[in-house]
Amino acid sequence: MALLFTSIRVTKMHRELVKLRACQGDFTFVLGKTNDAVDDMATLVREFSADGRQLVHALGDKIDEARQAIMEIEARGLAAEPGRNVVPCTDDESAEPLRSKPKLHSH
Repeated sequence: MALLFTSIRVTKMHRELVKLRACQGDFTFVLGKTNDAVDDMATLVREFSADGRQLVHALGDKIDEARQAIMEIEARGLAAEPGRNVVPCTDDESAEPLRSKPKLHSH
């Protein structure tokens, strides 16, 4: 009886060990793929960060150029209008040029 009981238990343990080894192989495979994916993500983040910095600098330069062009256009337009004085903005390039109020003529 004891031999039969032991044989049944050993057979069950053997099946569980086979399942465990199969699961361990799957786990190792998935873990390896996960590690590769994390490495790829880290590389992409580094590349994106570098590309993002370059893009931000390029956009900043274009914004500065656009602001300067707007200021020049406004200065030319205001200088052409009689009764307006344009004071160039030197402290803050992003600020609009200062304008004097147009003179109202009373009739």
